[in-house]
Amino acid sequence: MKCRRGSEMPESLPLLVERAAKNFYRRRLVTVVIGLVVAFAVGSENAIILPTAWKYLQSLGSRDETDFGILISAFNVGGLISSVFFGWLVDRRMDLCKRIVFVGAMIQIPGNVMYFLGIHKWFVISARFICGLGSGIIAVILAELARATSNEERTKYLTLGFGCRQLGLLFGPAYNFGLHDIHTHFGDVSVDEGSLPGLIFAIFWALALVAIFAGYENIGKLHHSLQMLQEYAKESESIKYGTFSSIPATSDRHPVASTAAREPEVRVLPLPSSTPYRNKFQREIPYDRLDDVVHSSFLDLLTDTTVVILFMQITFFFGQYMVETIIPPTMQDSFGLGNQENSLFYLLIGCEAILSFVFVILVRKRLLDRTVIMIGNVLIVIGLVSLMLTTWVQTSHPDYAFPFFISSCTFVFLGVPMASVSSVALASKTVGPESQGKMQALRRVASSVGLILGPLWAGAFVFDRFVLCGVTIIMFLIQIFLFVLSYARMIPK
Repeated sequence: MKCRRGSEMPESLPLLVERAAKNFYRRRLVTVVIGLVVAFAVGSENAIILPTAWKYLQSLGSRDETDFGILISAFNVGGLISSVFFGWLVDRRMDLCKRIVFVGAMIQIPGNVMYFLGIHKWFVISARFICGLGSGIIAVILAELARATSNEERTKYLTLGFGCRQLGLLFGPAYNFGLHDIHTHFGDVSVDEGSLPGLIFAIFWALALVAIFAGYENIGKLHHSLQMLQEYAKESESIKYGTFSSIPATSDRHPVASTAAREPEVRVLPLPSSTPYRNKFQREIPYDRLDDVVHSSFLDLLTDTTVVILFMQITFFFGQYMVETIIPPTMQDSFGLGNQENSLFYLLIGCEAILSFVFVILVRKRLLDRTVIMIGNVLIVIGLVSLMLTTWVQTSHPDYAFPFFISSCTFVFLGVPMASVSSVALASKTVGPESQGKMQALRRVASSVGLILGPLWAGAFVFDRFVLCGVTIIMFLIQIFLFVLSYARMIPK
């Protein structure tokens, strides 16, 4: 199709850009909603299964608590493997994002069906590993959110992603109250609160496949196409009024600049639209394809600033899960409280996390990500120091020990969400769109390291608070020191 330097191009392009932008934002909204529902489901699945998993394993013949740890680790190992692979793949082929999310959701179905059937403890552990493989799509979804948003929007959208997962963790245990009294059989399969979550989420992921197929889009690629269309429209406007100084001197990158001298063929760029006006206004526009970019490796991303951010992720999740692990034994042995009080406390923790995420969204335009990270670090260190002093308070002022313990945990669980999500947002802003998948994969690896090591450390020194919290405080001080050294270089691109 040929495009003349007459009235047609200047008159049609502004309308074309406006319609393409509206269409993109509509399709992005649908995709974001689907992604947030998936994040909520992943959080809910863990929250529903973990409280009943140990009894479920016992009903299948397990007598060793190590099996429970293996079950938890199996999910995380599966997530690590798939996150790295999916992250690498979507950076190589951005158009595969929808297919990968679809495949990940499909993997969840047999994993949850296996968990529902039970049969044997290793069958259940294998089921959680398969579900972990499917959970790697979270890295893809977050990478797409980073590609399809500006630096100003990104913190809000990533916070929503983390917040929905936290909402799933918050409301997940409530579902178990509804499943508690169910004891029946489906053929030879026992249906109870231990096995039923597998059936529920197998059905959910089957429905999610329909939503992903019908509404999920490769919004990163659509956003890139929209940017190129807007850039082309600006250059065309410059040509119309003869302002060639703003156009790049070389015609290789944007051949449209030569239209003042001759009448070229303008190649058509498929616009992100399925509406009837697509055929009328569709143009092929030369642009820099991400497929032509020299793709970076995982090692190329490990700059000094990225390493510091990943170390932050390790320390944040190490501290969070360390504190979460010591809550049940402390509540039982030090204060004589049981499961109901533990559940109420975890509910409080979830509410705190939501408040922390809301704070990040509200201040995103007033405070830099780096500033929010520092605020979160300060809150965490205050909480850890207070936890270290809990034993002394319990001995000298026993009446104040319980509120002191609750307050100490409160500082930690307010600081971790705001610091972790801000560090993820900052990391996504320090790399280009061609590396977002690998960055999210590295983030998942770092957070999983903290998630695995934190409970192990807490289990070894749960009643030795000076060692438990002292070493953790030293780790955070090292992290803060490295963060301060890299502060000036952590500038969004």
